[in-house]
Amino acid sequence: MPEWVIRPMYPWEVESAADVIRQGLTDDERDILEFRADLGRGAMCYAALLAGKIIGVTTVSRSFSASGIWEMGWTVVIESYRGKGIGAALIAASEDYAMSQGASMMILSSGECDYHAKRGYSVAATSREDTLMMKLLGPTAPTPDDS
Repeated sequence: MPEWVIRPMYPWEVESAADVIRQGLTDDERDILEFRADLGRGAMCYAALLAGKIIGVTTVSRSFSASGIWEMGWTVVIESYRGKGIGAALIAASEDYAMSQGASMMILSSGECDYHAKRGYSVAATSREDTLMMKLLGPTAPTPDDS
């Protein structure tokens, strides 16, 4: 059993979550402001904690509420904690939450296509900076092992 836990982030933990993004992804304060804005628009944030310290975060929010499409953003794990299943657990928590709210599809932008492809995501579109990926959710959605 892992020593870390995944749970919803509390409002007073926003600065600690922003520090994870600074350590694990970017120190560009514009990105940190975007993360805070996502939370202000109602994004759900999950935190991975080890001994009470946030070591990973992910956000999930409705993208197109009428159509059941949700968007996962800001999935970040501090580098020294990567490779332990934390990112996968954060993704699973986001997907479970979105499905509980009626989502039928999850989308995300990523530079880590192989990582997300292993978790059932497929490429929907590409640009110079990022790749838009998607995954159908729910009991009839294909799993990564389905061929």
